[in-house]
Amino acid sequence: MRFNSPDEYIQYLAQGGRSENNIYSCVQLLTKALEKNPLSWVHEFGFNGLNQVLRILYEIFQNNKPYERIQYECIRCLIAFGNNTVGLKALIEHQEALMIVVLFLDPSKPGTMYEALKLLGVTCLISNDTHKKVLNAVTMNGKLRRHKRFLPVVQGLMNRQNKDLRAACLQFINSVKQAASTESKRLILEKNAPETKTGIMDSLLEQLQAGTAFDLLNPGRKRHT
Repeated sequence: MRFNSPDEYIQYLAQGGRSENNIYSCVQLLTKALEKNPLSWVHEFGFNGLNQVLRILYEIFQNNKPYERIQYECIRCLIAFGNNTVGLKALIEHQEALMIVVLFLDPSKPGTMYEALKLLGVTCLISNDTHKKVLNAVTMNGKLRRHKRFLPVVQGLMNRQNKDLRAACLQFINSVKQAASTESKRLILEKNAPETKTGIMDSLLEQLQAGTAFDLLNPGRKRHT
């Protein structure tokens, strides 16, 4: 399998009926190509290429396909695509990109979630507008799955077997907190946390150490032991 131009990648990914191995190999090569080629190459890949990567991710989610390694590589591909002004602008302006990435905040797939948190955390810090977009995506995901919006992040923090995922969860929370530039935004972020001077990140850490993170997400409910 060999590709030379952005169009060749786009055309290959756009064609249906590809096997899991072929899709994975193509996206893996695409990630490397986005990392090593000049900005003009990324520009040529553009919105059309971005749409193909996002389509693959959404179809995996929608059809509940267990293609974890493709999910992982697609998120890494988005990070490589957005690691420059051209790609980052396209990601931010895309109406569905962040919402699709948030769908993969799944603690049962720690590798993919780790990459998704990195992308969302960096995006959150760019501007007030991107901060709002990330929070909106997280909120919509919570409504879609009918759980508290930060539940996957807290579950990731509670995974004591995966230090990288826990660190990524903390970094994401810190990014969200730092990007909250007004007091009203901070109040919105912290409304699910108990009253504390330290804020949501320190509150999460304290409750994790005490084993009471369940209470943060389910105030007023009794925990079954």
